[in-house]
Amino acid sequence: MMPGPVTPLPPRRGPRWKGVREYGEWVQIALMFPSSIAVGLAIGYGLDRWWKTMPVFTLVMALLGIVAGFYNFYRAYTRWEQRRRS
Repeated sequence: MMPGPVTPLPPRRGPRWKGVREYGEWVQIALMFPSSIAVGLAIGYGLDRWWKTMPVFTLVMALLGIVAGFYNFYRAYTRWEQRRRS
């Protein structure tokens, strides 16, 4: 049995959806920061276990993860600020 035709959802534009979009962007930022740190820690830990250099790469990659998290936050904030001004 074939399913029926799929009807597209209405576009989510306009003032009604502005708050929802903004909330979603801030949730994305809140999840991006700790996940970049966690990825840096995991890669550093894996490199340290592989080359037996505890904790050199763990610390370096954790610091890179923190820098990447702040950089992503800065990019998202400037993008949000430009949209808010226009």
